[in-house]
Amino acid sequence: MLSLFFSFKGRLRRRSYWGVLLSWQAIRIGMPILWYALTSMPGAEFDIEDTTYEDPAFYEATNLYLVLSAIAAISMVSATWRRLHDINASGFWAILSLIPVIDFFTMVILGCIDSQPGTNRYGVNPKGQASFYIPGANEEVRTKELLDLAALYEKGYLSKEEFETQKAKLLGE
Repeated sequence: MLSLFFSFKGRLRRRSYWGVLLSWQAIRIGMPILWYALTSMPGAEFDIEDTTYEDPAFYEATNLYLVLSAIAAISMVSATWRRLHDINASGFWAILSLIPVIDFFTMVILGCIDSQPGTNRYGVNPKGQASFYIPGANEEVRTKELLDLAALYEKGYLSKEEFETQKAKLLGE
């Protein structure tokens, strides 16, 4: 489960990407509100002239928000990194998700672009989709995918059985 939120290797499909982003938004916003509601002093009366009162529950909730925001930022960058891998782009573009305003557009655009079918240099398609082949017409696509698959196996990203399963799928066996 932690690999879904904090891994920088592999590919991440759209559904999982939206799940990670929306989970962190809900946690990041909901937890401090819940904390403040549960720890504030209900029914306490304060004098209207007492303007120096500082509610400790508010500061605790603020600190909780800041900590959760830092953790969420790392997780959302890793999700964006793997989502970029899924469309066969460099993960370094995930740095754009740290810039305010641009991060919103980055999330929406990456959340709408479909996965690259088949295997790419970052791994096997998480949806299990293979590329569309026309025998004799686009064999170079199949050859490239087999080479990418072999490179992933050699780097240790795929186990022997994962490699054999994907290879059999590519060759239509």
